[in-house]
Amino acid sequence: GTSIWVTLQGNAIAGNPLFLVAYVIMFAAMLGLWRLWPRGRALTVVVVTSVVVRALFLAFPHSDDLHRYIWEGQIQHHGYNPYRVAPESTELAHLRDTTWEGINHKHLSTIYWPASQFLFRGITAVSSSPFAFKATFILFDLGVALLLYLLLIHSGTSRHHLALYLLNP
Repeated sequence: GTSIWVTLQGNAIAGNPLFLVAYVIMFAAMLGLWRLWPRGRALTVVVVTSVVVRALFLAFPHSDDLHRYIWEGQIQHHGYNPYRVAPESTELAHLRDTTWEGINHKHLSTIYWPASQFLFRGITAVSSSPFAFKATFILFDLGVALLLYLLLIHSGTSRHHLALYLLNP
């Protein structure tokens, strides 16, 4: 229990045996559901499973990149350009908080595209919580799945392979 949580919190997620076991199980489930796709209500099972798995990731520990996303969204609301100032800049000292403490490479300004910066600013306008960011990313991911589904229908291609995207661990 506790040692697993400490390992997850220490960003050693990929080296955690339980994580690896869960990953293998999810991969096997993906392949199994993909094989079952042509039978019965497999599409419903695939969609429900993919939504549930993505929802579970809301509780999963986040990477330190998420601190950078939140920080860069927040400083934009104060009139700062994340391309011009690095998090450790003395200009931003008055904005430092626990989010700032979690940022890696504080000496570097942003590396993220302008569209990403626009998204970070938009999310932090609503909420600066990791949950808000993770939920937004999950909604975008499910939106991509919907667009793929519509594209497959429009092109007349089998929707069978959509399961590979939806269930990819």
